[in-house]
Amino acid sequence: MNESKTLQAKDWMRATSESLLSTLNLLQTFCPSWQTEKENRDKQVAFVNNYVKETLLKLTNHHPVFGRPIIESGLFQNIRIESVADLQAGIAQKLFGVYEIEIKEDLERFLKNKYDYVLNIGAAEGLYSIVFSKAFPSTPVYSYEESYHTRKLFRKLCAINNAENVEVLGRFDVEELDKLNSSFKGLVICDCEGFENVIFSQANIQKFLKSDILIETHDHMVPGTTTNIRNILEKNFEVKIVEQMSLESRASLIKEKAFNNLDIASKVAALDEDRNPLNRWIVASPKINLNL
Repeated sequence: MNESKTLQAKDWMRATSESLLSTLNLLQTFCPSWQTEKENRDKQVAFVNNYVKETLLKLTNHHPVFGRPIIESGLFQNIRIESVADLQAGIAQKLFGVYEIEIKEDLERFLKNKYDYVLNIGAAEGLYSIVFSKAFPSTPVYSYEESYHTRKLFRKLCAINNAENVEVLGRFDVEELDKLNSSFKGLVICDCEGFENVIFSQANIQKFLKSDILIETHDHMVPGTTTNIRNILEKNFEVKIVEQMSLESRASLIKEKAFNNLDIASKVAALDEDRNPLNRWIVASPKINLNL
């Protein structure tokens, strides 16, 4: 009797183990990128820490800005962080206030408007969403970010900055546009690595007719992106194309003494993280006044 029960127990354990293994294999089939994403995130954190230690601190004679728990200049001024690794990319540019400075005036103009919602597609660690949260504390800020680990970081930054009106969401699929009320006035920010061609297609543009729009375009990923989207928008929007500055031009705008004592090659080295080729932005506002 005992032997029979022992055999039954072993069979049950083996069956349970096989079932669990089957389930894990199935999950791996449907979510093969999760582990890869975690590995990439770990590599990114290691890169940032090494970049700060071996490049930024040495070049700037251990400038204290890299150890402070807050961004002190630029559009992201007064956003709190736990460490520079929270910034993921563009570290020196974000801390010295020149990150995407090309669109700073347009964003500041948008921040003076009133909106029914903010839609941020490709929100990364959430700095722009936190800016919008502070500017529009009563307006929902829907923020989509595909990476699980980046969303985790994003939620942490929202918590320490009291960005309570930010909703951190996952991957943005075009079906999400069905949730938008086209009669609402929105602010739409998009940086989604080529998917902007799908979002701002001729078929979808009706959803945005009362919205201000800012799109980072990726022609190096999908050739012709900027021209295609501009042609679609121009019928109903005032459209401006903003070119990305060179690192030398951005460096010239930094006012920190420790930075300005560097030669131009060192300045560029401090800002350069071997990121994407030069991108552009499309800035578009309806040909009607949103605040009427």
